[in-house]
Amino acid sequence: MTNINKIVSGYNMHSHKATKCMELLNNHLPHGYSKKVKAIADARNIKTSPQIIRNVKSLVSFDLQIFTILIEFAALNEENKKKSQSKLDEILN
Repeated sequence: MTNINKIVSGYNMHSHKATKCMELLNNHLPHGYSKKVKAIADARNIKTSPQIIRNVKSLVSFDLQIFTILIEFAALNEENKKKSQSKLDEILN
């Protein structure tokens, strides 16, 4: 089963949204993401561990709350990368 199919079945999501989720998870999570995601989860009173976070990211296990935090964190990183790139382009032009 492909990862997109796992997201579709595990989180009851349409395939185009699952594709976007995979793109975010694969391309926009920084090194050390599990500690940062755990801190966000702790702030929201969600009990988890870095291992659970990595398992959810790799689709070994399914936890909607952790998956949502992962996607939010990846989307924020994507936005920050775009802002940084835009600022760099502005400086260089």
